[in-house]
Amino acid sequence: MDASSPWPPDPPTFAFLDTSAWPVVEDPARLEPLREVRPAELGAWIDRLRRAGIVADRHNSPDLYRQLEQALRRPVDTILCNALDVDPAACLNSALAARYALEVAAGVLLLSRLTHAEAVAVVVDRRVPSGWWARLADACAAIDAVLRPMVNDYPQADPTLLLYSLLDRRLRPGRLPTEQGVILLDAAAAVLIGREALLGEPMTHAPLAIRDHGLERSEYTVAPIGMAVTELLDRLGLPWQGRLLRAGALLRDVRLSMQTLVGGGELALHLSPPPPHINPGPCIRCGWCVDACPTRVHPAAALEAAQRHDSALAERAGIEACIECGICGYVCPSLLPLLEGIRFMRRMSQSLAAAPMVADE
Repeated sequence: MDASSPWPPDPPTFAFLDTSAWPVVEDPARLEPLREVRPAELGAWIDRLRRAGIVADRHNSPDLYRQLEQALRRPVDTILCNALDVDPAACLNSALAARYALEVAAGVLLLSRLTHAEAVAVVVDRRVPSGWWARLADACAAIDAVLRPMVNDYPQADPTLLLYSLLDRRLRPGRLPTEQGVILLDAAAAVLIGREALLGEPMTHAPLAIRDHGLERSEYTVAPIGMAVTELLDRLGLPWQGRLLRAGALLRDVRLSMQTLVGGGELALHLSPPPPHINPGPCIRCGWCVDACPTRVHPAAALEAAQRHDSALAERAGIEACIECGICGYVCPSLLPLLEGIRFMRRMSQSLAAAPMVADE
C-alpha cells in the first residue's frame, strides 16, 4: 500500500458507549430466512422498522421511510447501498461495510425482496485498501449483489450524481431516488436494518465518526440515541468549548449546535476552531465557480440574485440544479458567500411558494 495514502491499512475500530460491542454476524446461513420475504410484506416491515426506532435521513442517504412509502405506490428496480465517504479521515460508511459485511448484505437483501428489485449493488470507494473488502465481497456474492468500486471524487456520493454516474438516471436535487426507481441507503442504514432483520436488534445507538481538525484526530463510536454532543465529546476526550461543529461533508458547511442530540441524521461530525472573520472581495468574473460546479449552476449569478431578491435571475442561474456541495465557495478567489446566497434564494422561493394567493379585486 502507498505510504502516502490517507486511508489506514485496516478498518477503524469502534468505541461502544453505554452498550456492549455489536457482535458481528459470521454465518451466511442467517440470510436464508430473508430470501422468503415477499413484496406483500412491505407495509408490515415499514411498521416493524419504525417500532425498532430505525431512522436514516441524511444528505447521501435520503429519508428511508419516505422512500419505502413511495415504493408501496411505484415500482423499484434497483437497491443501491452507498458505502462512499467524503473524507478518508471520517470514513464511517467504509468502516461499517468492512466490519459488518453480512449485516449490510442482510439490509439490502431485505429491501430487494420487499420491493422485488432485480438489481442490487453496494458501491465502495476504489481508493480504499482492497483488503478491507474481502468479507464484503463474500457477503455480496451470497446475495447475488454487485460490489461496485468507483472513483469517489467529492461530491460523487451525492444522490443526484451517483444515480447519473451508475445508472444514467436523472434525479432532481432534493428529490427521492424512488422517483427514478431506486432505493438508496448508506452503509450505516443497511447495517441497522440488517441487525434488526437478523437479530431483532432495535436502534438504541447510532454509529458516528468524529473528526477533530485542530487535533488531527478521528474517533469512531457507537453512541446512545438522544445523547447530547457535548456529553459525547467529553466521553471521547475531545474539547468542544469555543469550537465549531459541522455535520456531513465539510464543504457543505452545515453547522450544528453543541446541544444537538445523537440520532438518525448526519453521522460524520467535524470539530474545528471558529473560522476567522472574512471580508469578501468583489467578484472578478473569473468563472471558476461555474467551471467547478458539478451540475453547471452559475453560483455568482445566484449570489447576485440573492442580493437583488430576484427570483427570475436565480432561476436563470440554475439554482434548482444545485446540490449544495460548497465547491463554488471553496474555489472562489474573492471568498464570496456563494453557497449562502443559493440557500437564501431557495428559502425565499419556498416562502413565496407557500404564501397564499391573493385574488385581484
